[in-house]
Amino acid sequence: LPDFVLGHTPDPQNPEEVVRFFPGKGFRPAWLSRGLMPPHPTFFVRRELYSRFGGFDTSYEICADFDLMVRLFHVHQVSYTYLPEVLVHMRTGGSSTRGLRSTLTINREMLQACRKHGIRTNLIRIYAKYFSKVFQLLKRPA
Repeated sequence: LPDFVLGHTPDPQNPEEVVRFFPGKGFRPAWLSRGLMPPHPTFFVRRELYSRFGGFDTSYEICADFDLMVRLFHVHQVSYTYLPEVLVHMRTGGSSTRGLRSTLTINREMLQACRKHGIRTNLIRIYAKYFSKVFQLLKRPA
């Protein structure tokens, strides 16, 4: 059995309209160096992994989930599987999308987490992720 499961996250402003489709399919751990992570709301992890590898590092203002994924994927190379189901419906907003300050913070913290755990990257690579997110605004679930 895999250590955790990834799925889809449509991001509805209201229950009838999908604003952004955040797919888990095709995710590759190497993408973490570009600041790309699987849809964190569909990131279901076995409890024993928290005991073995630690939980969320709350010293991060926003990126505790990203840091955990870097540790699990990159450092410990845990197994995962993709479940082709919509697992979460959520509204837009949150601490990572509050404006320029949160954008700067999240990208700085992503760089910090990558460097802390041995992933070579830079801010240019991390900021480039926004180009790929445009496609998530255009794609709709089948």
